[in-house]
Amino acid sequence: MRRFQKLDRLQSFMAGLTIDGAPDVHPVMVVSSGDATKHLAGGATGQQILIAYPEDSQSGGSDGYTDRISTAVFVLEKDREAAKTKESEAAQYRQLLELADMVVDKVARAINEPVAVSGARLVCPPLSGLELESVDIVPELSLFGGWNGYSIELIFR
Repeated sequence: MRRFQKLDRLQSFMAGLTIDGAPDVHPVMVVSSGDATKHLAGGATGQQILIAYPEDSQSGGSDGYTDRISTAVFVLEKDREAAKTKESEAAQYRQLLELADMVVDKVARAINEPVAVSGARLVCPPLSGLELESVDIVPELSLFGGWNGYSIELIFR
């Protein structure tokens, strides 16, 4: 097994992520907050999913090591400043939380559920060998130049 094979599989999966309940939302991979701001300022509208390229921290020697892989997912929508009320803000966060739930559910299923290929033949889940250790979700206000929503840290081992 290549040393960074799990990292590579997670990165490929996240880059190709599609959300069944949100066909108009196309996740974008980003490297930094500047990269995220540039993407969002470039005419992005509606709900957005930004995914930080995963990073891997390994411990142990060449004969045996353990991975701790993490990535951050940002589920965002432009701040509705002009017509914002407490009710509209709560509705915006509720909708974004639903989208965040769809993202985390899709990742969890990719770890545990076999995939059907060419009829009834099943293959290993795309993220087999990874275990979702923790999910931390934090509400965000005015992130990346005026975007609201949630940041979600996913940690795998």
